[in-house]
Amino acid sequence: MDRSETVPAPPAVVVAVLSYCRPDFLRRLLPLLRDQLVELKRGTEHHRAEILVVDNDPDAGVRTLARDWAVHGVRYVHEPHPGIAAARNRALDTTRDGLLVFIDDDEIPENGWLLALVAAWRRWDCAAVTGPARVEFPHGTDPWVLACGALDQPVRPNGTVVASAATNNLLLDVARIHGLDLRFDEHFGLLGGEDTVFGHTLTRRGATIRWCTEAVVIDPIRTERATRGWMLRRSYRAGTTWSQLQLRVDAHGLPRTGRTWHTRLELLVRGLVRMARGSGRALHGVLVRQVGATATGGIAIASGAGMVLGAVGVTVREYGR
Repeated sequence: MDRSETVPAPPAVVVAVLSYCRPDFLRRLLPLLRDQLVELKRGTEHHRAEILVVDNDPDAGVRTLARDWAVHGVRYVHEPHPGIAAARNRALDTTRDGLLVFIDDDEIPENGWLLALVAAWRRWDCAAVTGPARVEFPHGTDPWVLACGALDQPVRPNGTVVASAATNNLLLDVARIHGLDLRFDEHFGLLGGEDTVFGHTLTRRGATIRWCTEAVVIDPIRTERATRGWMLRRSYRAGTTWSQLQLRVDAHGLPRTGRTWHTRLELLVRGLVRMARGSGRALHGVLVRQVGATATGGIAIASGAGMVLGAVGVTVREYGR
């Protein structure tokens, strides 16, 4: 074969897991990811694949555990700078090309998850691919929590172009990400929502994120999070993140400069409208004894309040250190 006709080797695949003081979750996930790599290598030409553990614990708490798995394709790096955004940026810096796949340490990939993400990237030739995170609540969860919809994802056709994506189930074409000079904003490192900001910035700069229905992870909700209070706080934080995103990033995905009073005013109005509509829905739910309306109304009030306070600079730390 002529050298000019040589088929390029498939890109390397790196599955990145961030860890902070949760060795039990990592211990459960690593064998599942090992099986995903085996399945990928058998089903495709992507024979260069590994797992990257980024330890964000200053004391490097999972170093020994991760290195014990080196024989199974696990690589370990220590990122002592606090914050989930710093840990994600370390994964980006460590992976200069190929495909970088993020999954959270407390999630469970379904069979074929990694294979589906990579196949979707090959099919659509896009900057990123994401898929469903199916929430599983513990037995006996409060019906209000089940009905509130705070963690629901829209049902989308396969291949849908989406505006953003969470990093609990996300494939990135690393060369395109570096080409856009894109990183996770460390302003959100301890606040949460850094993935939302990253995804919106990515698409505002003209890149595409596709939805893959076959790439499924299970998101088991721990008992301490399956409460009304946690769902309301999460929705409130999401509201503050949305306002912060609008204030920090313009419509082209670039850092916003100049005065932002008009953006703040728009966010205040939108947040107040959301709170008003949520209040009406919640009141209706109380009057007719409909838990779904009461719960979704409460979530709308919380997210609207977050938008209002986020517009005036209030932030919430989701990850305490």
